[in-house]
Amino acid sequence: MAANTIIGNGFQQANLANSDRNIVIGYKTAVKSDSNITDNTFIGNNTAAKITNNSSNNVVVGNDSLTTTGSVNGNTILGWNNAPRLTGNDNTIIGNSNGNGLTSGSGNILLGNNILTGAGNMTGNNNFFTGTNVMTGAGNMSGSNNFIFGAAMTAFTGSNNRNIIMGIQAGDAMTSSCTENMVLGYQAAQNNDMFN
Repeated sequence: MAANTIIGNGFQQANLANSDRNIVIGYKTAVKSDSNITDNTFIGNNTAAKITNNSSNNVVVGNDSLTTTGSVNGNTILGWNNAPRLTGNDNTIIGNSNGNGLTSGSGNILLGNNILTGAGNMTGNNNFFTGTNVMTGAGNMSGSNNFIFGAAMTAFTGSNNRNIIMGIQAGDAMTSSCTENMVLGYQAAQNNDMFN
């Protein structure tokens, strides 16, 4: 272990064998982290608790965030209880209780509160979700390049790509295989027949 800054209880320095230039602050932060992690900043209680080998360039500030087991790189996570199951890279997550469903997806941006809080797995890439209560009931989703703004898309599942959805409860009828749609306005696209 070399050139690491560690402040807090419940951390085992042996976990950072061959690791360098990490800042770890908080109770049980990076407590079960593995060796060979570099250039990370972890601040908060129980943050980044189980990251594994070769994780680098992550910034995680907030309690109980990024608590999954896996190798992750280039993520920026600010807020409480964000991305507890994340194994993807280069995601930006700002707010509280975001990304419970985000797993192996990469390059996604989540700005707000209670985004992707459903029980399913989100494996899509390069999506932009912003607002409050966005995709809260979503199942498994593998879609990419979607822009969703507002409390919307509770049923969005499967492979949905290149959609723009803006408005409260907009697109709630859209489920799987919806591609290249623009849905704007309160409760727009509530009729499921439009997407079958």
